[in-house]
Parts: sequence; structure tokens; C-alpha cells
Amino acid sequence: MSVLNKSGRDAVGHPAAWHQERMSFPMQSQSITPPTFGDPRLPERLWRKTELSDSECWEWQGWRGTWGHGYISVGSAKDGTNRLVLVHRLAYETLVGPIPEGLEIDHLCRNPCCLNPSHLQPVTHRENLDRSPFAWWHKRRALTHCPQGHPYDAQNTIWRYDHRYCRACKAVDQKRRRRVRAEERRKEKK
Repeated sequence: MSVLNKSGRDAVGHPAAWHQERMSFPMQSQSITPPTFGDPRLPERLWRKTELSDSECWEWQGWRGTWGHGYISVGSAKDGTNRLVLVHRLAYETLVGPIPEGLEIDHLCRNPCCLNPSHLQPVTHRENLDRSPFAWWHKRRALTHCPQGHPYDAQNTIWRYDHRYCRACKAVDQKRRRRVRAEERRKEKK
């Protein structure tokens, strides 16, 4: 937890409760006992395709999508309610409760096929992306210079749609484009 001042707030002004809320795991605030592996509230066929790992992850062994998240079919084909759902969302909603509107589930264990609710936390999309160790923008944000060595400072940086561009490189590129266009026009006239 951050260092708090006399009024019980951190350097930014957040109260102590704000830190406790953000740092707690979802199951810590539950008054019921946390779910255990093999919990009967989830379908038996889900458990047949789930294994307990050494890191306490409940790893889905069934069908996985492109990013490694597990999927399971729920509902009935007879009445048209059959659909694919993400197993970690199904586990969270069944064992913990509904996912708040506007939030998505983040895997605190960084294992996309894990469905252990104590490893899952509802967060905003932006926070989920910021937490990802694989997100390229983390590396980009830390850069202080463009690939050609020009500094990303107030005078040399152009911001468009949350992306930054090097003004010096853009000027060089524009000169090159103008030169190429001028050469093409000369060739067309001949």
C-alpha cells in the first residue's frame, strides 16, 4: 500500500479504502467460502476438461481460441439457446457473481486458460491492456527517442488519436514523397 499522509490519503489524494479496493482479490471480499476445484455449481462436463496446475490454476483442456481462452457450449440446440461462452467468464459469473457493466475479466495469473475465480478480477478494458506483459504499447511508452534517434519532446512530437509521431522524421518523409512525386510528373511529361 502507498504511504498515507495525516488525513489518510496518498500523494495523489486517494483515500486508504481506494487502495484496499484496487489491490484486493475478488474472492477476498466474499463472505462465503471461496470456490474449490470441482465445485458442483459448475457443470460436470466442464470439470472433466479442467486440470489443476501446480500454480493453483484451473486450466481448461478443452477447445481454446486464438488467444488461449477456453470455450464451452451451453444451452440446448433443440430450443435454440445453444451458444459458446468463455469458460473463465462462466466460472466467474457462476461462482462469484455477475461481471459489472463496462468491465471485463483480467487473469491475475496471466494464464488465459485459467478459470479459477480467485485468479480473475473484473477491470476496465484499458486496465486489462495496461496490465498485459505482452502489450507492445508498454515498450512504446517507455521510449524517449524515435528509431532514428530524434527525441520525443514537446517540440518534436506530433500527437494524433493517442499516437505520437516524430516531427523531424515526418518532415524527412514529406520531402522524400514530394521528390518522388516530382520525378513521376517529369517522367509523365516526357
